[in-house]
Amino acid sequence: MIHNIAGEQRKAGNWTIAGVARPPMEDGDFSRTAICLRSLAAFPLPGRKAEFDERIQRAAAWLKAATPRTTEDRSMQLLGLKWANVDRRELEDRLKKLIALQRADGGWAQTPDLTSDAYATGEVLHTISELGISANDDAYRRGVTYLLKTQLADGSWHVASRAPKFQPYFQSGFPHDHDQWISSAATAWATMALTHAISGPAVADAVQPAVLAPVDAFDAASTLAGYGFSNFTKLNLFRQDKGHVAEITGFVARIASGGEPFLDAATIWNVTAASLAAVEAAKKGCRVAVQ
Repeated sequence: MIHNIAGEQRKAGNWTIAGVARPPMEDGDFSRTAICLRSLAAFPLPGRKAEFDERIQRAAAWLKAATPRTTEDRSMQLLGLKWANVDRRELEDRLKKLIALQRADGGWAQTPDLTSDAYATGEVLHTISELGISANDDAYRRGVTYLLKTQLADGSWHVASRAPKFQPYFQSGFPHDHDQWISSAATAWATMALTHAISGPAVADAVQPAVLAPVDAFDAASTLAGYGFSNFTKLNLFRQDKGHVAEITGFVARIASGGEPFLDAATIWNVTAASLAAVEAAKKGCRVAVQ
């Protein structure tokens, strides 16, 4: 996968795709370039360090030179440059401009023509936290207040989709029907933003009741049942509960309230050992025993 990512980089340093773009994540090349840059930095291939360093610097140069149009662009521009180890002082002006886009209600909007929503707000709060802005900062606190006010009783946030509909629609188990995909991403961003601030008792008390309600279905993530495998053409996705909602809300609730982890240490170790063995097997081209 990393070999393929490297091979897809354009001469200018960015990554792009052709075809239908689904906003906000596919509005432009900022998100793709930042995430691919991060992948190359986090998972370098042996013997290709010099090449990957050059690719990362080329991607960073593209991010510096490109002009962001949306909140997604600005956030991913900052994150990508941080992941490329660009001097923090060089990012100050871009960071101030992103924070300045905060609306009167405490949230951020995806574009200048839209209203505030949890996707943009959560993404911005996570970004500025990664850039060193404290959760006690006034802008951050106002953003947290916005998220707490707009969180729904089931623990999710609803954001309207702007993406063109070209795939067959089905229920994933996340609420909000045709808006479920962007809403699940928004809920993830919002959860990450609140997690940065969760050490504050006021935030923890406000978040905990909302996210506990759906946790009784958490085990669905580990006991997922398949439907229609005797006849794949009749695979019934409408009844399939993948447990995403309960998994996320349960994780945040445990951070807020403490308690035993959902997975015991032995399970985590076994999965880790198997993953490391798989990587070693791929490198050696042979089977490797799991220790």
